[in-house]
Amino acid sequence: MTASTTMSQEVGFSQANTIKYAVNQILLGVNTCLPCEIKEITGSTYTIQPLNNTIGADGTPYDPPLIYNVPYALESGGNAGFIIEPAIGDKVLVVFSQRDISIIKKEWAKNNPESYRKFSLADAIIVKRLSNDLPNIFIKVTSAGIELTAPILPINVNCDTANVNADTVNLGNGTKQPVLVGKVAMTATIGGVQAGSGVTDVPITITDGFSSKVNGAV
Repeated sequence: MTASTTMSQEVGFSQANTIKYAVNQILLGVNTCLPCEIKEITGSTYTIQPLNNTIGADGTPYDPPLIYNVPYALESGGNAGFIIEPAIGDKVLVVFSQRDISIIKKEWAKNNPESYRKFSLADAIIVKRLSNDLPNIFIKVTSAGIELTAPILPINVNCDTANVNADTVNLGNGTKQPVLVGKVAMTATIGGVQAGSGVTDVPITITDGFSSKVNGAV
């Protein structure tokens, strides 16, 4: 049986070549970052596979190994953030910790490393999705403004108070669509009405609403 090796005759030509070869062999065990694909989702952790094939000394490509129990870095700070749901098949950027984080990643609390390994594939963290295509559901922030898009799907706002400060608020898509308002206290200040005139109906313009009047005594 003939074994394959990356050692060549040129390596032994000089001490510099020998040292360079030895350093390159060591660097092969240092993982920095890799593009990977999500293969499986288990709760809040992921099974991933590098997109780079492993190349043997004879040039034969091999499937890279699966990496299990990988956490996903959240887009958050304090108690606020974005909740993003990665999907199977997503291509993601993965970085590798300098030390063993198998214990630390259970609760993200200070602890001792479980082993002396360094830059291992087992200590992976997913940081971002990789794609040449933009998502269909998104929040877009540019110098031209902020855009929130979710075609067909509903947009739900859950809060105690919603404040909208704007010079113009446009509702609808160019056609007359009803705007449903339930259990909302609204106050309108209307000028140009003489006190004591006995006017009880003050006409105002409501876009995409059900009524064109505000009823009440003046």
